[in-house]
Formats: sequence, structure tokens, C-alpha cells
Amino acid sequence: MTVWTPTDDGHAPLWSHDSFTRGAPHNTFARLRREDPLAWSDYPAGQGFWSVTRHADILTASRMPVFFQRSTTIARPTG
Repeated sequence: MTVWTPTDDGHAPLWSHDSFTRGAPHNTFARLRREDPLAWSDYPAGQGFWSVTRHADILTASRMPVFFQRSTTIARPTG
């Protein structure tokens, strides 16, 4: 049986596709759940975004669309 161990340093830039090439950056998500469960991420090429990382907070946000609306745009890498 193969056991996968996350290798990110806990500070992966969530806006970068490269952060997900070897799987989800689990150490980064674990740190955010502990330290900053509603984290703002600056996106260098445009608008930033919020990351909601705790399950209970995601459920709350999904039930309150007036306050938590998703964007109509998707960030795309440039260059």
C-alpha cells in the first residue's frame, strides 16, 4: 500500500496552479484551518479571493448566499 505524504511547506500560494501539480497543498490548508480559517489571498495578476477552509464555515456560507456570493469570473494565469 502506498501512503501519500503532503510535501508543501504550509505556505503554498493558493492562486498558483503549480501549488496543485502534486496534489492539494494539504499542509497549507491545515495551517489555514488552524490560524486563519477565512483567509484572504492576493492574486498578483488581478483580484484576490477568500479561502474558507473549515467544514462548518463552508456549510454556513453555502446556506447564506446573500452574504457569501461566488465570483462570476475565474482567475486565469497570464503569460
